[in-house]
Amino acid sequence: MNVVGKLLGGCAVFSAGLLVAACAPETPSGAADDGQAESSALSATSSSYVTLQHDLRKCAAPMCGGWFATAVDKPNAQPVYVAGLDFAASGLDDKSQGDVTSATDGEVVVYGKLGPVGAHNTRNLIVVNAYRGMPGFAPSSTDAFYAVNGAHVAKLNTSVKTPVTSVNTSIGHFIQSDWLQEGVVDDGALVAGSIDNHVLTASQVFLKLPVLVGPCPAMPVKQCPSGEVQTFTRSSDLCLVAQGCVTPGVCPLFVPYCGTEYTAVSWARSPNGCSMVTCDPAWIH
Repeated sequence: MNVVGKLLGGCAVFSAGLLVAACAPETPSGAADDGQAESSALSATSSSYVTLQHDLRKCAAPMCGGWFATAVDKPNAQPVYVAGLDFAASGLDDKSQGDVTSATDGEVVVYGKLGPVGAHNTRNLIVVNAYRGMPGFAPSSTDAFYAVNGAHVAKLNTSVKTPVTSVNTSIGHFIQSDWLQEGVVDDGALVAGSIDNHVLTASQVFLKLPVLVGPCPAMPVKQCPSGEVQTFTRSSDLCLVAQGCVTPGVCPLFVPYCGTEYTAVSWARSPNGCSMVTCDPAWIH
């Protein structure tokens, strides 16, 4: 077979009855190649915290179609292209891996390092831990990323530690704040936000994957007297807890809209049996 190849505008064009173009990927402005990985706080020897952006360039995989990983809290960090995410070292199940790969750009923080150079001179990102944030929230340009450890917070990818008296996880959108608080204090969630007067105020909370709801205890059905309704509270692990029976009262007509990326959960609450509505990220369900 006679195969003829030539370069055309950065693409190798081969003809053998068919025309096939194999284009070298164009690295976005400011993006680092493998040789610049160390200066971007990403390496194959030590792990860093990074955010991910889907690569939407059009060329043959694995040269395109992966992710750009950018180290957080590094002012001069440049995005580094990774062809894929290697979850083998993370222990994450299929559902949690899907929570990472399906997330919107900037909604996930991954702790990991670069894998070995592959046959196409690309690397995968070896994932050690992964964290997913609340849909629709983005840290401001002045916010930093923190891990909370008791009375101190550690700025990610740095040695900076700051004493704090509390962490405010009330980021809005009718998200249950004590659930986020438990994720930060007890379950290793990361916080993007700012510190003022020793209080860390979150603009985004990245829950450590996997995120588990419950297990919730069995809840006996209570027979309320005629004209009364059963009321509940919701615990910080998202379990409904039965309370007493109340006579329904006048309830507000306002019903919060959670948005398409959230699941609305409602229950009757004291003292008047009106509905309490909270918005859970749809991906946890």
